[in-house]
Amino acid sequence: GPLTLNAAGEYRLLIVGDNADTAATRSYTFEAQFQSNTPPAPMSGTALTLNQSTTGSLDTSGEIDSFMFTLASDTTLYFDSLIDPMMNTFQWSLRGPAGTLVNNREFADQNGGMETESNIFAAPAGQYELKVKSWSGTGQYDFAMIDLSTSATALTLGTPVSPSPSLDPGNESHVYTFSANAGDQLYLDVDSTSRAWRMLNPWGVEMFGSSDEETITFSPQSGDRFFAAPYTGSYTLIVEGDDNSTSPTGYTLNIQPATTTTQTLS
Repeated sequence: GPLTLNAAGEYRLLIVGDNADTAATRSYTFEAQFQSNTPPAPMSGTALTLNQSTTGSLDTSGEIDSFMFTLASDTTLYFDSLIDPMMNTFQWSLRGPAGTLVNNREFADQNGGMETESNIFAAPAGQYELKVKSWSGTGQYDFAMIDLSTSATALTLGTPVSPSPSLDPGNESHVYTFSANAGDQLYLDVDSTSRAWRMLNPWGVEMFGSSDEETITFSPQSGDRFFAAPYTGSYTLIVEGDDNSTSPTGYTLNIQPATTTTQTLS
């Protein structure tokens, strides 16, 4: 059927054969026909500052708040919801140079390691429009759109971090970065409770997090983890607060090289 292209530029069509088909060749035909062009609505909205809390209020049913920001270069964005998950009627959408990246995603699914859809995504340079609406009701909302390339605090491997201020409010997120070489054996040592965390590789792809089966919570009992760096580059660690908490919450973390000791069995 008809396909709407969301951005101007060159497109590629990939034709893939059936893995079960052992014939040497197969013939195929296709035709691409231009139907019409309906330019997307111009972007508009209040200027949004990245890496800072943005608050607002939907006062009437059906109201939509719009925000705009511009990325000077390609980056990875992280949407940090800062509202009580019980207020799960709020939704957000994001469109930019590549078209619609997020469409009517609920705030309640974004934080604390319990998200059902990723709130971390690659974003090319250009202009963006973010919209907030509610599918039922009104009220106040609060969120932060974080540019992971500019907001991260550098970690030194082997040096503990106990930030002051801590997570304040307790539902915000902290972002850290560190460098590692492919094959480095590392140990993530964390000390806190009820906090979630996620580790991203140098391309912004999530490797693992505290909601994984083997690391359910961010705690000394189950949050510590050995891992090997699969690539050489800069890694990102996101410490996520609990959406239910507004009180300051402390934590300590340390990413240190893992040492191996060989001992002869007697």
